[in-house]
Amino acid sequence: DLDENFRHADVSIEFELNNSSNTYQHDQKLEVCLTSPDGEELESKMLSFNLSPNQEKKQSISFRLSDVQLWSAETPSLYKLRIKLNAHDLGILKVDLSAQGGTIEFKENTKVNPGYIISLVQTKPNTFKFEGSQKLRLVKKTETAKERIAFVSDIIADFAKESR
Repeated sequence: DLDENFRHADVSIEFELNNSSNTYQHDQKLEVCLTSPDGEELESKMLSFNLSPNQEKKQSISFRLSDVQLWSAETPSLYKLRIKLNAHDLGILKVDLSAQGGTIEFKENTKVNPGYIISLVQTKPNTFKFEGSQKLRLVKKTETAKERIAFVSDIIADFAKESR
């Protein structure tokens, strides 16, 4: 929502969290960062949540912007949203995903079956690539935050099914 002078805006992002595993996900953290057209981080918000097995939960986060740069047909995507999901129970340190792709960083003692991760890289080389021994690169472009959240949620759910 823009004010009448087109100088300030309120941006609200709604998303759905889904725990499709059979385990309780406690003390999960989701960080949402908004960056300006020149790449400067404008604001970052952290959301903590718990999810019971097979629970879905709707959440929203709002940002207040000053000196808004308005979009045009030439520049339709000015601001960027970065979402980081922290899935500690599976041995995942960090999930970082943007419109161009992202990374999943694993703890040394991850509960995710390493054979499953290897099979992802081998069977879907255009989507998954190794980036060192503890990181998995996600090479998939997504248009919206909703698509990114769905993409990473599906991956985390598959990791939960393939965990030890």
